[in-house]
Amino acid sequence: MKKYFLIILVSCIGMGCFNSCYTEDIVDNYFTFTGELIGDYISNRPELFSEFGAILDTTRVMGLLKAHGLYTCFLPTNDAMKAYYKNQGRTRRSDFSVAELKKICYNHIIKGDTIETLAFSEGALSTMNMNARYISVSYRDTTSTIFMNGTAPIIEKDVRLHNGIVHVLGQALEPTEDRVSMAIAADSKFTLFTEAMMLTGYKSMIDEAEVEDEDYDPDDYTPTGFTHTVVEELPLYRKFGYTILAESDETLSKNGINNIEQLYEYAKGQYEWMDNNPTWSKYYKGSSSYSDKYTDKRNYLNRYIAYHLIDRTLLSSRFIKDFDTPHMFETYDLYEYIPTLLDNTLIEVKLDRGFKDGQAAFGLFNCLSMTDSETGLDTEDPNTGIRLTDYIDKPDGGSINGYYHEITAPLVYSQDFERFLSSKRLRIEASANFKEVATNNMRGNNPEATPSVPGKTHAYQIPKGYFDNMTCTDGTRFTYIGAATCYEDFEGDEIYCRQQYDFTIKTMPIPAGKYEVRMGYQPTAWRGIAQLYWDSIPTGIPVNFSLLADDPAIGHEVPGTNPDDPYGYENDKMMRNRGYMKGPDTWYAPNKMYSYNAANARDSKFNLRYIMGTYEFKEAKPHYVTVVFLGIGNDMSGGDSQFMLDYLEFCPIELILTENIH
Repeated sequence: MKKYFLIILVSCIGMGCFNSCYTEDIVDNYFTFTGELIGDYISNRPELFSEFGAILDTTRVMGLLKAHGLYTCFLPTNDAMKAYYKNQGRTRRSDFSVAELKKICYNHIIKGDTIETLAFSEGALSTMNMNARYISVSYRDTTSTIFMNGTAPIIEKDVRLHNGIVHVLGQALEPTEDRVSMAIAADSKFTLFTEAMMLTGYKSMIDEAEVEDEDYDPDDYTPTGFTHTVVEELPLYRKFGYTILAESDETLSKNGINNIEQLYEYAKGQYEWMDNNPTWSKYYKGSSSYSDKYTDKRNYLNRYIAYHLIDRTLLSSRFIKDFDTPHMFETYDLYEYIPTLLDNTLIEVKLDRGFKDGQAAFGLFNCLSMTDSETGLDTEDPNTGIRLTDYIDKPDGGSINGYYHEITAPLVYSQDFERFLSSKRLRIEASANFKEVATNNMRGNNPEATPSVPGKTHAYQIPKGYFDNMTCTDGTRFTYIGAATCYEDFEGDEIYCRQQYDFTIKTMPIPAGKYEVRMGYQPTAWRGIAQLYWDSIPTGIPVNFSLLADDPAIGHEVPGTNPDDPYGYENDKMMRNRGYMKGPDTWYAPNKMYSYNAANARDSKFNLRYIMGTYEFKEAKPHYVTVVFLGIGNDMSGGDSQFMLDYLEFCPIELILTENIH
């Protein structure tokens, strides 16, 4: 028996050595010989997949798919690959270099995740492919066929194999190597918009923009190994990108705009209000003298195009849809705020729960108010919101630095919209201030937010200098924790620090106005004491973030538990006097994995808003939040010292007395 065992052992080692000749130098792969692997599935069906199989062999990528691990493979048929060769102006696979063939392989493989079609939702898949490119999902109204990257149909789905999932494609994935500015310029639907991009200089700016920080290498940093339900990981890359919202020639024509002169006049009509407005005049006074200087930011056409450009990569589902995690109650509308290249302006994206027209699931842009005929009150009118058309996530498969999307109507930062925006409470997710979180697929990559499934929840350790909008000391440990159902966070995610933290966050631009500014957070026994600053001025005395909401110093009572205060409104007043507010009642922790078992954040002793102060902003611009660690907050902390930031809130002072609990 020992002899036979030795023979088997040697044979297994020999097989491992043989197979390793086909593998990439990628960690965490080890061989298994039970069940059919993805690589075996491909090799065993040459009549269907010999072309892609040969490419995998040539590039030595086949070893990945014959190794243990988690993979999703979008597998093109032989006919699909031959059509791909033809589309590329080639006749056979030997016409491609090995580097080009490897890129083809990587475009079709997701490593570290198995994604079944039941988990698909229109927009971005949760994990990028091995080329660090998004793969998008779309459906057609007249068929149940699923299309990847807009054009590649799945003809056989959910083939479950030992190391992952295969989806067979009737067309190969063909992401372009162009910039997004080049891709939209080649699209005949947008000739007038493209002409305006060229005249204003924004096309050449995006043409020449840096695509990736080549100096960033995760191997230059030491992972902390700390666990937040999942172990911290370093971002794999630091990419940069753009998103373009564009009106087609047809849409502009419906609005009486058929040439550059008419587009300029339209833009002038929409932006002339800024020229003598106290908030904006120092930037735009005398703009009429720049009517023919399109590259000048004071030019009306320049402003019009700049407001359509976003300096982060956003697929259709990443405007708001993917942030509607299971934490959020579907009773309440959801909002997202996005800075644009028109200095100090925002786009508001609303997920209106009761409005289902068109592509409303991807959000309504810049809704305006209407006066209710019965109550006389102003309310938001979803019909005024601009939407994406079904011509989205272009070019198919994405460009190397972003996407463009067609919108239903001209998009402007109008005076009416600014007035409406500055008159409402703004709740801004902390991570939305960092463009890198969006472009590098950290936020929104887990719509279901399930921590128990490998690869579905991520905690990203952020190296110093990785975020443009954050500065910190060398000793600061800064982490972005992606959405997880076990946390009681707004949209499930949070910013988290440990030990000797000292950092400053630059916010997105906030409209002019007088606001009460608040910070949403979750207190626990392990939080520390910190001094907070708003625009370099202390917000008050240091804050002990380890005090739970029901601590006598804060005084939270669960609404409904005091018969003399059934709704908790009197308790709200008392807490405000001490500088705190309960959390909103619009979310909860779906997974009772820890102690977050309240019905909603308002009822929870682990959810608070700290009132930083009342501030008057004379103009729309970014602001700065600084947090400096001072000491351990609680003897029960075991010597730990943490800080977490969930969101920032800006409430106009005139709304405070009538503000809702949502």
